Amino acid sequence: MRQSAIDDATVLRRLAEPRTGETWHEPEPADEVRLVESDFYGTPTSPRTVRVGARGDAVIYAVVGPHHGLEPRRDVRGLFEVDAAGARYIACPSPRVEECDAEAPYTSDLAPGVVVDVDTFYDTLGIPVEAELVDGFTVRTSGGTGWERLDFETGSSRPVPALGNGSLLVTDTDHWRADDAVDVARFGPAALVELRWAEAEIDGLTNASYAWRTPYGAYVSLTADDVPGGDYDAIVWDDGVDRRYYADEPDLVARTGAPGDGTCAASMFSLDAAHVDAEWRPAGRTPEGVRVHVPVGGGNPLATRVRAFQEKIAWTVDPDDPSLTLTGASVYAETGMTTDEAFLAAHSLFAIERPDGVWMVGLSPAAAAPVFECA
Repeated sequence: MRQSAIDDATVLRRLAEPRTGETWHEPEPADEVRLVESDFYGTPTSPRTVRVGARGDAVIYAVVGPHHGLEPRRDVRGLFEVDAAGARYIACPSPRVEECDAEAPYTSDLAPGVVVDVDTFYDTLGIPVEAELVDGFTVRTSGGTGWERLDFETGSSRPVPALGNGSLLVTDTDHWRADDAVDVARFGPAALVELRWAEAEIDGLTNASYAWRTPYGAYVSLTADDVPGGDYDAIVWDDGVDRRYYADEPDLVARTGAPGDGTCAASMFSLDAAHVDAEWRPAGRTPEGVRVHVPVGGGNPLATRVRAFQEKIAWTVDPDDPSLTLTGASVYAETGMTTDEAFLAAHSLFAIERPDGVWMVGLSPAAAAPVFECA
């Protein structure tokens, strides 16, 4: 039976020793299996189907939708079981009662003969509310659900399955591919991972974000405020200066960006393999008590390169002639970071050392380059 408000210890125990009988394996293409009529967006394009596991005599399939425009992801739109009795859409695969909606989502898109199964769930799809990334460095997991609370296609506020980014479940991964998905904490068949990217625009930095990898290989991204330092406005500075980006809207999350990432959907942090202790000084703390460092007085080489990079990539449409674009310093001036001194005084660039010795650097949203197409 599903349970409400399962404690983390129980979730973690059942990840390692599930009661529900499922097993998972590397994804195998199965596009010949038609389980939906559309891609769950209401369009008649062919979704991708992959075999990902089994439960008893039933084969478990995942259906993966198309990528999301500028956003580098392909949502897993549903899990299905197929056995001699037929095909079933697993409407609520979570072991938590509160994640199940009375009306199963997407049922109108099912192929003929596919029935809605509201009873089957998987212990290995439970996600803890908090988990230790590395020794002494705890992250949250957006409430431990991994489920969206808003259906962006319909505007409905009912819970809908957020079964992860399925880009790496299919062979044609478009522009989304993590060069290195590093396991930093394993939990049975699932893991907390660091998605590292090769496209860092500044030498010595590797862009990275954090996610929960499901047992079938999809990734549920952690949000900015799940990770220490991910919400810039939550940092308390030693000098008492209020540097909040959303000072007038305290309920909003000021998402930290990766200094070496120039994309619209920026990574959370950049990893600084060339960190030099003497170039940084302690200046604040996150709510979890993690020490936050900023460049030493007068700055350091990385801060200079980061500001120059953000200035370089800033661009917008000329308000007087939309056929023209404006780039560089004139656009970046909108941020107020017109000099290195202003950039440093705002504590635009900061660094956090994880307990395993890895240094992460983050960029204040106030110092991120304005880019027209991201607006």
